[in-house]
Amino acid sequence: TSVASNVSDLITDRILTPSFSADNSSIETRFSSDSGNSDSVSQKVHESTALRVALIDSNLQSLAATKNAFDSIGASSLVYNSGAKFEESYEPGKFDLIVLDVLINDKSGYRILTSLKNQYNAPPIVVYSESSQRELIIKVLSSGAKSYLVKPQKPNVLIQKCLNIFCLHIK
Repeated sequence: TSVASNVSDLITDRILTPSFSADNSSIETRFSSDSGNSDSVSQKVHESTALRVALIDSNLQSLAATKNAFDSIGASSLVYNSGAKFEESYEPGKFDLIVLDVLINDKSGYRILTSLKNQYNAPPIVVYSESSQRELIIKVLSSGAKSYLVKPQKPNVLIQKCLNIFCLHIK
């Protein structure tokens, strides 16, 4: 108990009690959101540094779950429930990563994959689909996908795989 009280005293004395006068200006600079000074520049910097992900899937439940997973890590994700909608809004440089179900209802998943393969500096594509057919997986990977995951996966498995692919892409 004397050790516990010494540790408790040590924590109180050395960590919880300031031993010097703090420079308030540096604290306000580092924690501007705590002081109530909302800075639009810092918000823009945060938005520009977030991982930008396109999620393309015709299964709305899967799409929502995938979006929630990416939102939980602070990524900026746009969802598309058809390949045609994605193709209409796609611009080079808009996304850092694409998570694509090649078996979407409008049958444009494979077309998206092959068209982005031929574009300079296209974002990496992770195919996240229900099919575990060997032929489809080989076709998809040989057509430019960086990885193939069979649905469903735990959110942390999907996120980890996508982050690994993204990190390899930016090297």
